[in-house]
Amino acid sequence: MSQRATFQLDNFIFNDVRLSLNNAKPKNINVDFMPEGVFHQSDKTFDLTLVFFAFEGNDREDSFIKISCIGTFSFENVEVVADIPPFFYRNAIAILFPYIRAFISSLTAQANITPMILPTYNLGELEAPLRDKTITV
Repeated sequence: MSQRATFQLDNFIFNDVRLSLNNAKPKNINVDFMPEGVFHQSDKTFDLTLVFFAFEGNDREDSFIKISCIGTFSFENVEVVADIPPFFYRNAIAILFPYIRAFISSLTAQANITPMILPTYNLGELEAPLRDKTITV
């Protein structure tokens, strides 16, 4: 009988935070996410970097909020990146997102503007980009 791989979130850090507003928060806000992953084979950990962008219009590069969060996950029963179960990619994003969501609300409230309260999102579409942008070191 094969043993299923298990994982857990060990730590997270907001390593890059940018808030740039002129007078007030824009009214028509678009958001986007960019995931990337690094599997550390030596200690069987996975660093998920999830970058959040909030911007007006269509230009993500002209964002007024950019937050990068790195979540470190550890595994049992995983030796190489191919051993990572398919459900990890989707679930890791879902586990990390509430921390980003809360941080954005706190950040905008502390900036003395109307807090930005993100709704819950189905971030399942980020699973494929995360797989594509995962490297092993």
